[in-house]
Amino acid sequence: MKLTPRESMLALTTLAVVLYGGGLLFAWPRIDNWKRLSREQAQVEAQINKEVAIIKEERLTGRWGKELAELKKGMPAQKGNVDWLRIINDMARSHSVTIGKQTPEEPKQVGELYELSIVYSEVQGTHSDMVHFLFDMQAGAAMIDVRELLVKPIPGSMGVMRERASMRIYCAYIKE
Repeated sequence: MKLTPRESMLALTTLAVVLYGGGLLFAWPRIDNWKRLSREQAQVEAQINKEVAIIKEERLTGRWGKELAELKKGMPAQKGNVDWLRIINDMARSHSVTIGKQTPEEPKQVGELYELSIVYSEVQGTHSDMVHFLFDMQAGAAMIDVRELLVKPIPGSMGVMRERASMRIYCAYIKE
């Protein structure tokens, strides 16, 4: 069988088109992957460059270290259980709220801070006294946080609405 030059050129062109199409068919998912990886690489390089610039600035100015030192000055250093109990009892007394049972737990370390959890199970007062006490506790010191609170009215209280509450208060401090 003899192929004419025209048939051989047509066969060669057909073979080239089939090879190109097959290569493209198998490579297309990999091309999408490659584009995605190159975008991720560009994002990571930009993030690295940004962090390197921050580190260089920190080495030159020491700004972040100074800001951290300023923030640490605002935190009370090594207050004991008794100090926190006294602070909260003084706040309660100033608002005519009575605290019956209080149970401090062991402090837990959270990063550089220590958190002391105190459970108050018998807190009583009028509605307005309780609201003012809780408001002053939240607004007065950034180191005191009420995370759990259960308030119930006391049955049979005549005239003024009295409430009984139980709560868990967290106090944050640093140790130096």
